[in-house]
Amino acid sequence: MTEDVEPVPEDGSSTSGSSEQALAMDENEAEEPVVEEEKPVVIPAPKEKQKEQALAMDENEAEEPVVEEEKPVVIPAPKEKQKEKEDREPQVRIWFATNRKQDEKGNYTTAHSTSNSFGHMDIDLAVAQHHSPPKKSTKGLQYVNNSSEQFFEEIEACLAYYRDLGCTPQTLVGLHNYNVGFNDSLVAAAHWHEDLNVAGPTISYSWPSMGKSGNYESDGAAIERSEPEILEFLTQVAVLCGSENVHIVADGTACYGLLRVLQRMAGDQIELKLGQIFLLAPDVDRDLFLDLSWLFSKYSTRTTLYASKVDRDALKSVKRHQAPRAGIFEPYTIVDGIDTVAIPSLETDDLMTEKKTRSYEIVTLFYDMYDLMKSNAPPRRRLHLTKQVDNGKTFWKLRKL
Repeated sequence: MTEDVEPVPEDGSSTSGSSEQALAMDENEAEEPVVEEEKPVVIPAPKEKQKEQALAMDENEAEEPVVEEEKPVVIPAPKEKQKEKEDREPQVRIWFATNRKQDEKGNYTTAHSTSNSFGHMDIDLAVAQHHSPPKKSTKGLQYVNNSSEQFFEEIEACLAYYRDLGCTPQTLVGLHNYNVGFNDSLVAAAHWHEDLNVAGPTISYSWPSMGKSGNYESDGAAIERSEPEILEFLTQVAVLCGSENVHIVADGTACYGLLRVLQRMAGDQIELKLGQIFLLAPDVDRDLFLDLSWLFSKYSTRTTLYASKVDRDALKSVKRHQAPRAGIFEPYTIVDGIDTVAIPSLETDDLMTEKKTRSYEIVTLFYDMYDLMKSNAPPRRRLHLTKQVDNGKTFWKLRKL
């Protein structure tokens, strides 16, 4: 191989210095950064175009990432809300007894039966809270028929459940007004169960009302015919549940039926003492009520009459009979052994309204009933009542809490 000959400079200088300079220059040049060629800036195509390109790519090229559309961010509910949703009971079980006859399809009718049938219905609380009144809102509700033995076994199991919780079990029996169908009577009972926070079973006794406002007289006859079956049912429940823990809510016409049932008890010399009896705007002739009022004090721990000035059903009854009714004032129906509480604006259908739309009178009424079921306090010790006097006789009025 031929070696390169270093040329001699014309000025006679040494070539060794030139070599050192050349090496230094090479080192300096090596330290300079290498400038890469600029790459063209790629502007991404619009999402629509990217989607078209992705669709056009074959399977080998489909490995390139495709920009997906953004998905909405789901923020989980707080743990407290989740627990509340999990713990909330969507339904309430209402038991029933009835002397309505069943048709060939198993539906309970307006015909009278001389024996009681039993069962239960699980009712969505949304149904019970969003219909006022519940009429014609209960289509599609399903009930379960029970034998008499199975029915009372379930009641006993419910009582045992509350005993295990350390409660004194309460049993609430609802007797509905006239113009109420079978399903409607159970939905009304669900209202009572929830609003009174009943620590035990709530049972609706559904007598064969026609369920129409024009059948007042026939409904009156129907509840009179129902007295033997109601009496049999009440005595069975009183024996099983402990009579002093059995409370009765009677609405309108049902107060008349209950009065006649108590009259039969006295005639049959049946000895029992029920708990609280609540009479809501009782549709009973005032003089008849005053004459037989001793029956309520005989067969209950305490009876409270809630009188109204505007209840539509009671006012219609006044016009029909051309005589005062016990549940309408004035005149006030005041008698020894019964606490009369005047609620001027009480309309019993309003008891079925949503909680947020209720008047303070309705809210206070429920509180008064709840308080009585728990403590049986006399009116003078219930702070939401004020004393009133009419012709020398004492009655009470609700006051705003």
